[in-house]
Amino acid sequence: MSSIFILKDEARRQNCISYLTEVSIFKPLTVTISTGNRKTRNQEAYWHMLMGIIADHTGDTPEVLKMKLKYEWLPLEPIKTLAGKEYLVPITTRNLTKMEYADLINRTIALGAELGLVMPLASFYGMENVS
Repeated sequence: MSSIFILKDEARRQNCISYLTEVSIFKPLTVTISTGNRKTRNQEAYWHMLMGIIADHTGDTPEVLKMKLKYEWLPLEPIKTLAGKEYLVPITTRNLTKMEYADLINRTIALGAELGLVMPLASFYGMENVS
């Protein structure tokens, strides 16, 4: 059983509350509240495609290039190894918002332009709404 409520007005909010009051508490269920503001698959696919274009130019693998750019552009967070050593690593892109991912894409396009590359538009690949 799966139900999604998009709370655009008070009536829909009340429908959601009513639905929750009727759900059995004896079944393990998960309720998630989200702003729906997470990055899109199109954004992710487009950014990875851009990484491939730049990596071909720089001689890096896309994975190495992504890591280099994450260290330059994303906030760093501390992690500890099992041996207790602490390192700063870039945050994961997994939890970026649409706007944060759009910024990442725009910075990547600008980098490509600085390198003299022509970066393709997302719409050329049918990837709308990436920024």
